[in-house]
Amino acid sequence: MYFDNPRPGIGKDTVAQLEELVHSQNDLLRKLENLELTERLSTLRLDALLSVIHGERERQALTADADLSIALAPPADEIVNRLPPPVEEQQAILRRTFDYLQNAIPKLPDFYAFRDTVRFEEPPERDNETWKMPHQDQTLHFATSEHATVLYRNGHEAVEKKKKLGKRPVVRGVRARDLEIQGTFGPILAYVLTAGATNPSALIWKRWERGKYGDLAVFSYKAASTNFAPEITYCCLPEGDGTTFYRNKADTYGEFAVNPDTGAIMRIVINADLDEERDPDVPLIRSQVMVEYGPEELGGKTYICPRRSAKSTSGAWFSTCTAISKP
Repeated sequence: MYFDNPRPGIGKDTVAQLEELVHSQNDLLRKLENLELTERLSTLRLDALLSVIHGERERQALTADADLSIALAPPADEIVNRLPPPVEEQQAILRRTFDYLQNAIPKLPDFYAFRDTVRFEEPPERDNETWKMPHQDQTLHFATSEHATVLYRNGHEAVEKKKKLGKRPVVRGVRARDLEIQGTFGPILAYVLTAGATNPSALIWKRWERGKYGDLAVFSYKAASTNFAPEITYCCLPEGDGTTFYRNKADTYGEFAVNPDTGAIMRIVINADLDEERDPDVPLIRSQVMVEYGPEELGGKTYICPRRSAKSTSGAWFSTCTAISKP
């Protein structure tokens, strides 16, 4: 059995309280390392806060806090006080989204992107601790970073080269904590299309939300596991010599925010429905992926491309990581 233990001494703050804390600069590092947001910290507000923080450890702690909030509801001031559109208009928005996924994504030109990945983890367990025990220190710390060149060719992604920018210390006897994010340039969106076409009733209107480029229409969804579902991989299970991989295609749920005029998806959140009773070998209690998209000019034309992605995973060892893609 695996356990997810509450983090002791953690403060619960809203985004407004976090902004006040950052601007006060009072005992900032300790408070950021022992803070859990109750609302989603948007990339726009995260960037604004990072611009006033100069210490690298404080910037890393703030980024970790933001990554852990990716699946939460936004603050009230980011929700548009506007009536939901009539059902007919909701269906029209979704049709534009399906048309966008079917027509715009396959027409993306071949290009390459620079991807910087930063990984945060809880410290490894001490000699007197096991994965069944709550660790004495459950704060997230910088583990490693990586720079990679991602090629997009004929609708497929390929990582050309990777370069480690930071290196965590190697601890003898500690299992590797491997995590990969793939499909941000298209396949992850095609999954939403497939899920929605399979069960349209699982797509439900949620809210209007303020975005960087205008108001966004937000829908929630649920999807049963299929061959198109994102695969969860984890290294490694504690049985045997600690090198056994866990793989699973779980049911998912989440939300996506679209430009109501064009149907372009600007943000997607995918939560894995991890059920220990259904799958007693699951080593994870939470697996969440968020990808944000924005306009980029490629070859004299404007396309909607990934700008930032983050994955938050909780279980025996993993905590969180973030990836930023820059076409």
